[in-house]
Amino acid sequence: MISIAQLENVINNFKMCIIVFKMLLPLFLFWQDFQDRTTILEKEVHSRGHLCVFLPKFHCELNPIEHVWCQCKKHTRSYANRTITRLRKIVPESFSLVTCESIGRFFAKCRDYEQAYDEGHTCDSVDEVIKNYKSHRRVKGVT
Repeated sequence: MISIAQLENVINNFKMCIIVFKMLLPLFLFWQDFQDRTTILEKEVHSRGHLCVFLPKFHCELNPIEHVWCQCKKHTRSYANRTITRLRKIVPESFSLVTCESIGRFFAKCRDYEQAYDEGHTCDSVDEVIKNYKSHRRVKGVT
């Protein structure tokens, strides 16, 4: 069972995600994918006085929360022996490993993908571009 301290840590880390996402919100609102339809979910959320924003379809690399899930699943697979008892221990532990620094890296990775797409790279080439770009301290293309 997850402890209160672990839960508070997870909540604080996700609050950081929400703050950064709110800064990116204006970018998402102008994408064509978001302007076409209003879903039932959006209507329900709006009727309760909240804002509902969806990320682009089929582009999980632009969604920082996907990187969180990836990190948690990787840790769970590495340390769980596929028993329910072990999973109950490892899953909360995997969420506690998500730090503010890693969330910052996830947003930076999403920004790198966004820049690569803005430069005209396609889904086929974007991963190679991101993989080759190792540091903000180096010039792109120079190893």
